[in-house]
Amino acid sequence: MKVKVIGLIGLKDCGKTQTLKMLTHKFNERKAIIVRHEYKKDFDFRIKEDNRYVIIYKDKRICVCTYGDTTEDIDDNIELFKDNKDFPKENQTCIAISAVRIYPKRVEVTENHKLKYTGDLCKKSKYRIEALEKFAKDNGTEVIWFEKTKASHHEKESEEASNEKMCDEIMKKIDELIDEM
Repeated sequence: MKVKVIGLIGLKDCGKTQTLKMLTHKFNERKAIIVRHEYKKDFDFRIKEDNRYVIIYKDKRICVCTYGDTTEDIDDNIELFKDNKDFPKENQTCIAISAVRIYPKRVEVTENHKLKYTGDLCKKSKYRIEALEKFAKDNGTEVIWFEKTKASHHEKESEEASNEKMCDEIMKKIDELIDEM
């Protein structure tokens, strides 16, 4: 089974962590089994601490990593995605999700979830993107990108509503991917 890779890209403090924590909360509401997370107190998705989760949802293993600010974070996320030693074959990682911080904002996500560069990124941002894309390529697939932007003070929707909307989009894509498996 190919690993499907989802990347949530965005600038610092735009809501990537909160969106992915909200996603794990939705898994919990849907009776998914959270088999691993690093911080026991961390089920409140409003807490800003990063975390890594392993979830069994519809008999599929999904890894959700809110870490993504540094190159080391991405490398550690990929190691978790690869680590299947404690799981039977039917529960090997099939969907890997990672936050990816970029700087400066010189990349956009197209309607078909591809990246479109609008200028040069800093070396570390470029590495984080390329490392996740290499992992996807090594698994015979491409990263499905989502872009998280911060809700402006002038927008009607709040930051939490913006995060919820992005979370719902990602959950919809996860359900579609699982239905295709």
